[in-house]
Amino acid sequence: MKIFIAAVAFFFAGALNAQWDTLNTGTGIKFNCVSFADATIGVVCGLNPSTDSGACGQIYITSNRGDNWFLLPFAAHEKNREIHDAAFTPEVQLWTVRDSGTVVLQHVWSVSYTSVSELSQYSLYCCFAVNDSVFYCAGENGIAFRTFDYGVTWDTMNSETTTNINDIYFADAANGWIVADGGYLAVTADSGSTWTFIPQPQWGFTDFMGFAYQDTVGLNPYIVGEAGAGLFSINGGVNWFGFPTNTVNDIHKIRFINTTGGLMCGDNGYISRTIEGGGWWFDDPSPVAADLFDIAYAGDTTAFICGDSGVVLRSRMDISSVEQPSSPSMAARAFPNPTSGPLFVEVMLSAESNVTVEIVDLLGQVIQTNYYEHVGSGVNRFECSTGDLATGVYFMRVVANEQVVTMPVIRN
Repeated sequence: MKIFIAAVAFFFAGALNAQWDTLNTGTGIKFNCVSFADATIGVVCGLNPSTDSGACGQIYITSNRGDNWFLLPFAAHEKNREIHDAAFTPEVQLWTVRDSGTVVLQHVWSVSYTSVSELSQYSLYCCFAVNDSVFYCAGENGIAFRTFDYGVTWDTMNSETTTNINDIYFADAANGWIVADGGYLAVTADSGSTWTFIPQPQWGFTDFMGFAYQDTVGLNPYIVGEAGAGLFSINGGVNWFGFPTNTVNDIHKIRFINTTGGLMCGDNGYISRTIEGGGWWFDDPSPVAADLFDIAYAGDTTAFICGDSGVVLRSRMDISSVEQPSSPSMAARAFPNPTSGPLFVEVMLSAESNVTVEIVDLLGQVIQTNYYEHVGSGVNRFECSTGDLATGVYFMRVVANEQVVTMPVIRN
């Protein structure tokens, strides 16, 4: 369910020129995923609907950092099976997950396959390779699988959901998360043997599409999704705050390259970047208007983004360390949500600011405004009266430090 809301665009002084090269892959197919083994070897994968043999999943590979791309040979079993995600192992073998529950492990420079597994009738949408042998994947109707032996044997994981799982992400072989349609979020600490659902009522009808840690060791989880939703936690997922993404486009992926540098991408050419570990995101102008689906890092400095119509972008600058003018940041959350009584908002500020809290109906009309002057840095809590609100869905819009966070709220 997509709800488009009035949004206040955020701009910073001296907006960036496009910092991305558009690479020529020689095809116009839909690229769902991009993955790099190192600074030079990488792949983009997706679906070509119009080959001589019928629709089939296709993989394009580069060995020179994206300057040239070559189509890998494909097998008969790939016909009509779209490739949704890909992940390299340290041994430079490539996992791909596809329609009809198909998982393929292959040496990228060989026409042979290490293993081909058909795990379900449902499609697999996401995957994560922890190391050479440990691999996780998930997808349609909540299906989820794991292997500890290069795909020789597979375990079915009970994800505790029947919604589509859109991203799976691990800090190590034991600790991981899944995000799914309908605001479903779950965590595991035992390699996926059990998953614990974490309710997020303020975003309960928003499809979650991407998950990432602030870095690879599990600091500060981040979630992005439908209609520009963005959430992060500073206490391991116990409490979540909305952060400004500056868009109402669907955001498909978020990935960090280290503790400070990260990217988000989404529909209509949306790219946003942080150099402050997610504390502040700024628009990074894209040279294309195509929907963008995935992010990968090649080495320690270069980013790649892929998307519809054969789009592959490569960053011109060092993603991890280029500095931009600093800007105060903010985040906010509303609770309890849904509510039949008082509604509270917590606003997290990095610097003192005036704060405006508005309640907006589904038509975009402001029906309540609360204004607070000289609010100090840190976490601040305010109470909003809901006694005059009829039962239904509204939006809370919080404005501070020239940034905006908008979140749905439900009055019972």
